[in-house]
Amino acid sequence: MALRRVAMPCILPPPALFAQTPAKHPALRLSGTKNLHFASAPFPRFSAIVSYIGNGTASTIGHGLGLPVVFIIAKQLAPSNNVWRIGHKDLTNWSYQLTFDNTSQALNVGIWDSTPPTDLVVNLGPNPTVNSNNQNYIAYCFAEVEGFSKFSRYIGNGNADGPFVYCGFKPNYILVKRIDSKSDWVIYNIDDITTNPNNSCLIAQTTSALVSSHSIDILSNGFKVRNTTLNVNNGTYIFAAFAEAPFKYATSI
Repeated sequence: MALRRVAMPCILPPPALFAQTPAKHPALRLSGTKNLHFASAPFPRFSAIVSYIGNGTASTIGHGLGLPVVFIIAKQLAPSNNVWRIGHKDLTNWSYQLTFDNTSQALNVGIWDSTPPTDLVVNLGPNPTVNSNNQNYIAYCFAEVEGFSKFSRYIGNGNADGPFVYCGFKPNYILVKRIDSKSDWVIYNIDDITTNPNNSCLIAQTTSALVSSHSIDILSNGFKVRNTTLNVNNGTYIFAAFAEAPFKYATSI
């Protein structure tokens, strides 16, 4: 599936990985609120879409995955220009967050309440961009499933012959972002180019079409960085990767 620009952030994987119709899930609650909705993916331990109503105090929201959330994207629904808040297990810790732009990670204890998610809940602080009283929010939550999804980081070496990044599968979709300095959100999709080096990517926080830069090799068990833009010496990069052939694992997820 080729990626297309939509109103939701393009750092999300192809929408076919999500269920199309949210359903009420009575076990999921944010303390002091009601009408929390939950939509599982076709692979229910991999991703969840949760809508919730904030209460303005440190709280938790259930996600129903049964595995710890390692990547989360959340936003207040109105007004539409509100900032997306992004957490990843390989930021410095859960006191830090990213936004959907080219800035580096930033300390903000009011987003994730400085507490890692668990296999049951995501923690929210009182920051109004994720938890203002009586306001509506959406959160995209992801867990790591062996052979299906991988969320981790790598350290750049500054060479055109960059690091190999192990995923345990051939990626279809790769998202990369440097966190210790200004950098773009870069997406590779195997449907855009099928040969190595793959130098066709999206700069996700812009409205640009595909650009030919930032070469990588997409391999049977991960990817290898073939550029210096996503490979500054000692730079720290987080990534999210999703398998080319996830359906073979569907019965074990």
